[in-house]
Amino acid sequence: MGGAGRGIAAFGLWQRRRHSGVLLRPERGVLIATALLLVTGMFAVFAHAPLRQAPGWTVASGGFEYATTGRTGGLADHVQVLADADTPSLAPAEPAAVRGDFTTAQPLPVPASAPGPVWHSHSARATGRGWLVSGWYPVPATGDGTHVTVPALGEGLTSHRLVVQADTPTGVVDLPLSPDAALGARHWQELAVALPRPVRAVRVVAEQHGAWLAVGQPRLTKVRPVTAATDGRIVFADQLSAMLWPDIDHAEVARGMTTPPEVRVSAAEHIDPGVLSNSTFTDWGGNFATSTHTATFVRMTSALPGGPEAPPWGTVDRLLHAHRPGLLDVEHRHQERAGWTRLPTLAGESYIGREYTG
Repeated sequence: MGGAGRGIAAFGLWQRRRHSGVLLRPERGVLIATALLLVTGMFAVFAHAPLRQAPGWTVASGGFEYATTGRTGGLADHVQVLADADTPSLAPAEPAAVRGDFTTAQPLPVPASAPGPVWHSHSARATGRGWLVSGWYPVPATGDGTHVTVPALGEGLTSHRLVVQADTPTGVVDLPLSPDAALGARHWQELAVALPRPVRAVRVVAEQHGAWLAVGQPRLTKVRPVTAATDGRIVFADQLSAMLWPDIDHAEVARGMTTPPEVRVSAAEHIDPGVLSNSTFTDWGGNFATSTHTATFVRMTSALPGGPEAPPWGTVDRLLHAHRPGLLDVEHRHQERAGWTRLPTLAGESYIGREYTG
């Protein structure tokens, strides 16, 4: 900037000496040089992300798409998930073999993530040890499935051994599953591995080491647009990314009632979880705290393809409710009151029952 400013100032002085009028005084030249530099820098900063992440989606590229075409679906046009393949999963050739805690007859205390059998070791007399070997599930040779997905749930999932075994012409291949240790015991994880080709059948093997776990049957899945999970469903998006999902049916708060969501989409990129969870944090109001704390989540495998490696874009979860939302009776009442008596207020700790956290 210093060189450009000095150059413009020198040009202004030269113009004045030639009596060509005061078109560009030194102080005006410095101002113009600074403004041009700031504007150029702003365009460079805003162009850096979309150019570096191309052809991946960015907020800037989404804005450019809207400016040039008049519409954009935001992240809904670009995020992909693993969902059921068109080819149906076939029944296993033999029943599953279970030992240890997996032989329990007690029901699983949370709903299953998908249709089909679920094996679990949640027992009042748990020993911390159990083994599961499912039957072999045939894989059609001409099917469209590209991955095999196994739902898993439990405490300390990373301490257990979870493996998909694929029966290939060269022998049985172990495909380890990698659960996320940060998710709790009410959060199903759809763990997926790429399906080797050719393959005749797959099965799931689980070894329990410590706390209980639950495993669902393996399913054939393939990459689909995220709209396969969001279309026709009530979706909750956190406050940081809600504007990036303009076409989804957002969960509403109307007449003092929340609409329990069926799908939740959240930002990530290493954002502090406390920032993303204010809608479920009761000390801050937490409009969706009740429906969230009573629901069971199913974390889907998702990705925002294109571009170089970047921080995780976000997450997609399905929500399972023990009872169908909407089964309630609503009655509206009103009363007129005269006088100066102040009624309870949400701003008072005596009303909300919690100390202000600042």
